[in-house]
Amino acid sequence: MEPSVKSSGKVSGVVWKVSLVLLFWVAASVAWPSALGWFASAPVLAKPGTKAGKGPKSSGVSRPRTRIPAGTMRVFDRGAGPVEMIYIPRSTFTMGYDGGELERPSHDVTLKPYWIDKTEVTIAQYKRCLKAKKCKRHSRIAKDLSKKSIQLKMLSSMCNRRYKDRDQHPVNCVSYKRASTFCKFRGARLPTEAEWEYAARGSKGRTLPWGAGAPTCNRAVVNDDGYGCGRVSTWAVGSKKNGISPFGLHDTMGNVAEWVKDWHGPYTPLPEFNPRGPRKSEAEIPLRVYRGGGMLENTNVWPRVTMRRGIEPRTRRPDLGFRCAKRAI
Repeated sequence: MEPSVKSSGKVSGVVWKVSLVLLFWVAASVAWPSALGWFASAPVLAKPGTKAGKGPKSSGVSRPRTRIPAGTMRVFDRGAGPVEMIYIPRSTFTMGYDGGELERPSHDVTLKPYWIDKTEVTIAQYKRCLKAKKCKRHSRIAKDLSKKSIQLKMLSSMCNRRYKDRDQHPVNCVSYKRASTFCKFRGARLPTEAEWEYAARGSKGRTLPWGAGAPTCNRAVVNDDGYGCGRVSTWAVGSKKNGISPFGLHDTMGNVAEWVKDWHGPYTPLPEFNPRGPRKSEAEIPLRVYRGGGMLENTNVWPRVTMRRGIEPRTRRPDLGFRCAKRAI
């Protein structure tokens, strides 16, 4: 009878173990979901100087990026020293003006988000590119195929490179190629014509950056009481606080006109998405676009921010400079 006693003891031991496993399984099936819920909602330890928040939801969906408000200013430093740039969000606006010969037809344009310089590029910034041996010197001598030699002599006297006290003035007497080279040095580029116009007009389509009122010396450095508001020169960038655009750009009207990226050509009546302009200029002499009147313009000659002109890319004038832009990532 002894073997049967041992056998029955073994069976009892197996039953006891199975019972424990079943009991543990039942308990786990009840407690585990609650445990998961606790871990999902547990607070995340914050880094020093920040506030603690809740952990991610159990769905695993990542949170969307925080939107940057329009007109936000940030400082970028890519070799030319600290440069303030303004954020322009993705937008659709009406570009052009049907009452202007070269500004029509007005048409809808949608732009991707981008950054654009708050001010025109200064002499001080350009000098950094020269020091890095990435840029060629802006000129002391004006060059314009449409001007006579006596006019060029007068224009050359206003090239800022001739003067040592103008580091905060816009770089002028600079060709399209040299302007483009500088922007590349900074990890940027010249703005497109559409980007420039929207940044200058704002979302409400202003006729002038500041809204209503003629471009006088109260708002812009123009030919009012003489070239450059009587100084016969440019002014330090950002001097005219009453002439700021809706997004916060300075001198989009006056001081110096500005090179943009596009070749000159007629507008299309069709809607466009992030346009880059014509593939090439259709003029007999290829022309690049420049925007915004400069210090030599009479107030009645450049009455709208939508105005545009084409000029030979090698042109160097004292009332022509540039600013840079870059896509927002």
